[in-house]
Amino acid sequence: MTTDTKFNGWTNHETWAANLWLTNDQGLYDRAREIALAEENDYDAGKAIQSFIEEITTDLVPASSLAYDLLSSANERMNNIEIAEHLRED
Repeated sequence: MTTDTKFNGWTNHETWAANLWLTNDQGLYDRAREIALAEENDYDAGKAIQSFIEEITTDLVPASSLAYDLLSSANERMNNIEIAEHLRED
């Protein structure tokens, strides 16, 4: 069993990968930053980013599938507050 370890300076691989995808697409970046900045603090911004990521990823695969379970697990492991902090700093 693996445990969370730092990955490229981020909490874990899931957090790094989500941030990479959000910040390497101008449309996703603009929307994610708008969502993060609309909140009063990093915690609330992290929750909003989590909802946004779930919204854009859960429609990608059927709900009763291995891929959906793995995607859900990755979404749960992401440190969305860390992503929100990064988006709010830009």
